[in-house]
Amino acid sequence: MFRVHRWGNDRFLVMVEGAWQDPTEAVLAKFPTVDIVSRDRGSAYAAATDARGKLQVADQFHLIDNLHAAIKTALALTFRV
Repeated sequence: MFRVHRWGNDRFLVMVEGAWQDPTEAVLAKFPTVDIVSRDRGSAYAAATDARGKLQVADQFHLIDNLHAAIKTALALTFRV
């Protein structure tokens, strides 16, 4: 369902396996002090984090992937490739 990685006294990285709302809600219930959730584009994560009022941030991979797609589209439109 999920894996927990801990470093230091109060730092955790919890990785939820799968992209379903129920497991994500269960993990957030188990760790109520979590304030920030880094997620991919899955709507299940968004729904679970919205329901608990958590701050959502995009992960680095998807930010770069979105930037790449935008640049590729802009170049194709500009140069009609």
